[in-house]
Amino acid sequence: LIISFIFAMLPLIIFNKQLAGKFFKLIFNLTVVNNVKGKIEKNFEDFYDGVSQLIDIRLIIPGLLTCIAYAVLVCQAYILVLSIGQDINIITVSYLMAITSIVTFIPITVSGIGTRDSVLIYLFSILGLTQENALVFSFLIFITLYFFNGIIGAIYFYIKPILLTKSR
Repeated sequence: LIISFIFAMLPLIIFNKQLAGKFFKLIFNLTVVNNVKGKIEKNFEDFYDGVSQLIDIRLIIPGLLTCIAYAVLVCQAYILVLSIGQDINIITVSYLMAITSIVTFIPITVSGIGTRDSVLIYLFSILGLTQENALVFSFLIFITLYFFNGIIGAIYFYIKPILLTKSR
């Protein structure tokens, strides 16, 4: 719960320079030795100069859409967990999906097949669940969240294709 709270507050701390300055100054004074303080302060200023260039009001809508898409993904995964008869709470399912989503980015398999399975077997073992349940859950994720969504996307693309133009 504490880690979730910290991660929820992290964007507020990072994007608000005054709040971040107070937070990091406290940590900075407690942990950093005097001979490197000047160098770290310069890097802190460089970081916030870069972040301020990236932050734009136009990013609010894509950010909200990303949050909604992830919430839908977690709800779908939660329904899949319930369908295989496992009683895992939705917060744990969100952690499972976040970890497996990161692992599936490793470019060694197609659609994360194998890597997702391995990670879910490990994570399910931590939760005291069987390998079989992990593999069934992984297969259901692949079929429902990747395969069927891909088919739906292909149908919509066939109906109304996106015309690619040269960007400037």
